[in-house]
Amino acid sequence: MCLEAFIYDCAARNFSDTYVKRYLDKLGLKAKWVVISRLVTGKDFPTNSKAFQNLQRLIGERNRLVHYKSRPALTNENFEERLREIRKKALKQRPTISSNELGVSFYGISPYETIIEVLTEFRGLEDEAKAKWWVLEEINQQA
Repeated sequence: MCLEAFIYDCAARNFSDTYVKRYLDKLGLKAKWVVISRLVTGKDFPTNSKAFQNLQRLIGERNRLVHYKSRPALTNENFEERLREIRKKALKQRPTISSNELGVSFYGISPYETIIEVLTEFRGLEDEAKAKWWVLEEINQQA
């Protein structure tokens, strides 16, 4: 959600909140990063980068959590079958939990590392295009 707020704010600062709500807000998060990067910097966000791949995976995990689908309650009749399904799925999707200086990694994705990777990729595009909002951020930090 942090990356969604960031890219929305980037677009709103460069265009207007009304423009973003009318034309860009209905896009999916991946599309927002591609389209808004192009509009703001004139350059394409590298969709073949590790940052973009991790962004896609992070979006998938977020959607899985936010849009959780309930299932039928466990009963004596379906308990064993459901337990086998859960074990099979758990083995296939075993979380890789590791702590490091950037936080915890789930399913091989560190949300914090992904945020840094995506923003770093975008910053590279920004540096080339010299977009207004990043320069303002640097001025504010120096003040």
